[in-house]
Amino acid sequence: MSMQQVEMKWGSIKGVPEVVEDFLSPAEAEHFSQLRFAARRQSYLLGRLAGKLLLLQQPALANLQPQEITILNLSSGAPYVLVKGEVIPGSLSLSHSGEFGVSAYTSASGFAVGVDVEMLLPRSAGLVQDFFTPQEFALIAALPEEERIEWVNRLWSAKEAVLKAFGLGLRIDTRQVEILPSSYPVCSDCWQALQVHSQFIPTYAYQVFSRCEGGFVLSSAVFSPKEQPEGFLVNITLEKLEVPLESCEMKE
Repeated sequence: MSMQQVEMKWGSIKGVPEVVEDFLSPAEAEHFSQLRFAARRQSYLLGRLAGKLLLLQQPALANLQPQEITILNLSSGAPYVLVKGEVIPGSLSLSHSGEFGVSAYTSASGFAVGVDVEMLLPRSAGLVQDFFTPQEFALIAALPEEERIEWVNRLWSAKEAVLKAFGLGLRIDTRQVEILPSSYPVCSDCWQALQVHSQFIPTYAYQVFSRCEGGFVLSSAVFSPKEQPEGFLVNITLEKLEVPLESCEMKE
């Protein structure tokens, strides 16, 4: 069986006391100091912390200090990584929702990852009508009422993960990417495999999985540059990351 190693971290940090000093590079700390709103400061910290906690597990980076790693963003919003001023190869994806953040990374050449985390909250009928395909809409409508919130969030989160891995984010019509349940066996009892259908993405290009945990839905997508052998799987590891909003308030 061929297996592509892709790690995901769902890490845990309580509060932000020495985080800026201990985790952020000088460039990141400068950017953080200019953010005025607590929610934006929180999301910035969540991304950098989740990303660095994962990156520091990579053998090539394990001897570094967090301040020696800088996570920046392309104009598209996609993150990339500098180590001592040099761009390192690989694909990094970041996401946050509320107090929680998640990251995914692979150093494999040509592969790309996308990750998304969403709170399991009711979504408006307008979101489903405006952003879901007719088949996705029909799937949701056919579900029992108690299952609709979960599956609306699963499909929405999976769309975001796929579009991140493809390098597009939400800059295109999300109805150009259709997500449906898959009969393909999942790698654990917790993960639901999903199918991706799109006229501009080859069918083989993605492995997409989602799971619900603790009031959140987590989705991961791995983009493959070529068709993989049968039985190709993604190995995923998780740990929770928490940064309370009140800890991100500006200090007078």
